[in-house]
Amino acid sequence: MRKNLKVRSPKDSKDQTAKNSLEALLYRPVDRVTRSTLVLHDLLKHTPTSHPDHPLLQDALRISQNFLSSINEETTPRRQSMTVKKGESRQLLRDSFMVELVEGARKLRHVFLFTDLLLCAKLKKQIGG
Repeated sequence: MRKNLKVRSPKDSKDQTAKNSLEALLYRPVDRVTRSTLVLHDLLKHTPTSHPDHPLLQDALRISQNFLSSINEETTPRRQSMTVKKGESRQLLRDSFMVELVEGARKLRHVFLFTDLLLCAKLKKQIGG
C-alpha cells in the first residue's frame, strides 16, 4: 500500500487542503468504536445500578470491548483465512477509480478489490499514441 495515497471526500471543497490518507480512512471506523466505548464507560460510571438502562449499557460496553480486543489479537490467522487457498480462484469483488494527489498534481488510479488482494493500478503511457 502506498503511504502517499490521498483521498478527498466529495464534501471537501477545492480550496480546502484537508486530505486523508487511505490508511487513516480505514482506521476511522475503529477510532469511532474506541470513542464510543469510552463514552459508554463514562455513562455506565454515572448511571445508578437501579436505573433500567444500566444493564443495557453494560451489554453495549461488553460488546464494544470484545470487538476492540478481537482487533488487537494476532491478525496472522485472520489473514491466512482470507487468502486464496490452493485450487481456488481469486474473485474480483469491486473496482473503482480514484484520484491520487502527488505534489499538487492529480493522477487517475484504478483500484481493484479481490477476495484476497487490494490492487492499485496506474495508466501507463504508450509510445506512439
